[in-house]
Amino acid sequence: MPVKCVLGMQWGDEGKGGIIDASAAQADLVVRCQGGANAGHTVIVGAKKHKFHLLPCGILREGVKNLIGHGVVIDLDELAEEIAALRANGVDPAGRLFISNRAHILFPFHKKLDGLAEKMLDEDRRGTSGRGISPCYADKVTYMGLRIADLYEPEYFARHSKKTCASRTFSCARSSAKKPTWTRSSRPAPGTPARSSPTSSMASK
Repeated sequence: MPVKCVLGMQWGDEGKGGIIDASAAQADLVVRCQGGANAGHTVIVGAKKHKFHLLPCGILREGVKNLIGHGVVIDLDELAEEIAALRANGVDPAGRLFISNRAHILFPFHKKLDGLAEKMLDEDRRGTSGRGISPCYADKVTYMGLRIADLYEPEYFARHSKKTCASRTFSCARSSAKKPTWTRSSRPAPGTPARSSPTSSMASK
């Protein structure tokens, strides 16, 4: 089966959405493989403008199936809003939109952590979208995250989400109480040896 892969090689705004929409005319399946609800894609069809943050752009093509893959972190509120906007514009994704049950769920506290991390970095902030994508991926790789499949197990979801939320609430509280400590003035110059801590000094003896 031939596959076309569209990748952006810079910080967005490369026109990926338009390319995918045009390519979808010859496709059976369009897959969103990674990322989250950040800047997104804009596709103009006639007089209508469609803005996508999570939905694959192929959803505008009749008869084309669309998949949100397991590498995507999903903000369920954002997804619901996009589907509602799509239907309001006369496009019904029913039967053509599929979501991997292994995709991770992005929660409001992920957005909070994202903003706090930027605040602590002060003038060295990364300029993220503040959508909580990085913290959600951090939960994924540390096995703290919750996936779409976990929604089918209410008892497990309630138990695990309670622990995760408690942990992240504590992280938010600690981050809010701290002043920015990692700035250009405090960062070691390139090539400067790291200062040994008492622990590392003892370990080296």
